[in-house]
Amino acid sequence: SSGNYVDLRGRLNKTDYPNRILSSTDALIFDNSYKEYDIQLSSAWAANAVSNLYAVVTRVRRRHDTLKDRNFDAWTWSVDYDWQPSGASTILARAFRDVGAVSEFSALYATTRGVSLQHIWLPSAKLRLTTSGNLSWRRYVGDSSDPTVAVLASLFPQDKRRERIKTVGLNLTYTPTNKLQFGVGWQTETRRSNLESVQYRDQTVTLSAQYNY
Repeated sequence: SSGNYVDLRGRLNKTDYPNRILSSTDALIFDNSYKEYDIQLSSAWAANAVSNLYAVVTRVRRRHDTLKDRNFDAWTWSVDYDWQPSGASTILARAFRDVGAVSEFSALYATTRGVSLQHIWLPSAKLRLTTSGNLSWRRYVGDSSDPTVAVLASLFPQDKRRERIKTVGLNLTYTPTNKLQFGVGWQTETRRSNLESVQYRDQTVTLSAQYNY
């Protein structure tokens, strides 16, 4: 088998939040339930013995039961490429576009575009070193035509959010036996936005130990 394929599938998700509405104000912003319809086309191509290319295109359609102003139709996609230049090294690259609903006065949904690169190196049978970098851009879009929401937006004015998020990470794992694994990781993430109040820079260090029995 070559591993190449083309796949077409549809999906229906129904989501309910039975205890989400706590006040009359909440009812103007949040919706208790919605349906989301997806039609997805995916494919894989084995370029050669050491590299593969994957692509996914999806049409997303969301319909709300109450706040119909938050309905949207959008395209999402992703392209992934993996390359194994040697038995101890693997490179993974990804580009994508995604769409998701948000609950803000000035926006109805957010679009995210991004790229990522990851390198996995196995210097020995017991050591694994992973380095990664991610860069994404997010835009909060969609105007509400509901007059009540428009009044609330005027009480809390703000520009449509635009963000750039950059993440760099390093992770080392040591597996002395089949049952025992130790890990240490470091990650830094920076978010820049046209709204100063949502900007941040964060650094995280993790230590882990896992025993399987």
